[in-house]
Amino acid sequence: MTHGSCEVVSVLINNKRTLIEEHVVKAAAGNEETGKEVMMLLLEQRGADVVITEEVVKAAAGNWGSGKELMILLLEQRGADVMITEDVIAAAATSGQEEVLRFITEHLQVSPSKEQRLVAQFYNAAKSGIEDTIQRLLEEGVEPDLKNPYQISPLWIAAAKGHTRVVQLLLGTKLVSVNSKSISRRPPIFWAAANGYEDVVGLLLEAGADPSVMDKDGQTPLSMATRYGHAKIAKMLSGE
Repeated sequence: MTHGSCEVVSVLINNKRTLIEEHVVKAAAGNEETGKEVMMLLLEQRGADVVITEEVVKAAAGNWGSGKELMILLLEQRGADVMITEDVIAAAATSGQEEVLRFITEHLQVSPSKEQRLVAQFYNAAKSGIEDTIQRLLEEGVEPDLKNPYQISPLWIAAAKGHTRVVQLLLGTKLVSVNSKSISRRPPIFWAAANGYEDVVGLLLEAGADPSVMDKDGQTPLSMATRYGHAKIAKMLSGE
């Protein structure tokens, strides 16, 4: 969301006839780019109309871009409404929000478990492509297919980032779902195909990935590969 978009949101928020429903507040809390700014607008301009539910706190805790800042904002503005439940901690852990977990420990006297801390490390290692960490954490018993609130798994994020060896490691566990979908109905192969990661696409296809899955916008891995000019991947997906 751009600065111009924030101004449009501000106009809508200022209209007292605009209902501030949970899904709007949750979307603001989960926005990686301007979540903090929009949440500030909501709290400052609509106050009591903004209900801070567990779903909103989960979205904030798992925000990749500004999770810690959003948690601080919510606590400063609406501390009595912010409940740190097990699901909130799990949302932070499965989104790799180690800073949020540390903040919760230091300032809220809630102690995430060792397992939850390891899950956060695992997710970050998948996102960054750190093979050694993935291997070590697998040996320590970390469950490799936990999903975050957006239904994104470590395999999903590793595939989207093109981390071939991590994808290979995760598939090798036989404990991950190759066709699990995000809330946008996109499986791990979707962004691997769109981003041109041939080796990753090959591994996913070998593991049983469905190349014909359609997302919420009617797009498929094949249509994305074709759109972005990845001819070899398009052939792979077409079975040629």
